[in-house]
Amino acid sequence: MLWLVVLMPVVLRVAVALYLGDVVEMLLGTHDQLSHDALFQKVAAGKGFVFDGYWYSFTPPDTPTAHWPFLCVLFLEAVYSLVRHPL
Repeated sequence: MLWLVVLMPVVLRVAVALYLGDVVEMLLGTHDQLSHDALFQKVAAGKGFVFDGYWYSFTPPDTPTAHWPFLCVLFLEAVYSLVRHPL
């Protein structure tokens, strides 16, 4: 039973990932996806945890941020490096 509890969420996430494909686009409830992807692009370019423009009212452009979960972005960087995300 434990294997089913562990395996079912993984199967569902993989199915959703395959359904959505490799395009990052604005869909209902995906703003976090866009935020992490945009932040990853800057980290991968060597600019650090910054955004090009005003991301939220409290995040000025090109200002280092400390309110984003850095482990999520670093995990995303590891995943993107495995699947060759186009920069």
